[in-house]
Amino acid sequence: MAKRIKMNNVVNFLRNVDEIALIATGTRLRDIGHRILDAWGEDIKKAATGTGANKEETLADDPYRVLHCHPEDYDVVVKARFRLLCKELHPDTGTHPDPKEFQRVNEAYQKIMADRHKQ
Repeated sequence: MAKRIKMNNVVNFLRNVDEIALIATGTRLRDIGHRILDAWGEDIKKAATGTGANKEETLADDPYRVLHCHPEDYDVVVKARFRLLCKELHPDTGTHPDPKEFQRVNEAYQKIMADRHKQ
């Protein structure tokens, strides 16, 4: 009986985490891993085999990687991630000031938003 109660607690906890992931990202937790592989699967494959573009160029050119978000994320999630990074990297008031990285984050956010408004 005690094992069954503990298992029900674990199942309920995982359901709650899945609901939180749904609210935060707009998708279920179980789907997030598949989205990452779909979005960056080719880059991962090229990096593993050593073919294709230089790894440094790929990381520097992708604005979603700069902001640490996914291309299918809602605008609200992208904006929240942008604000969090700006708060951390701002040259004057940031906790870890880095002017170059701050500029890179700003340019990535502008590029993402411009692309989304074109669509």
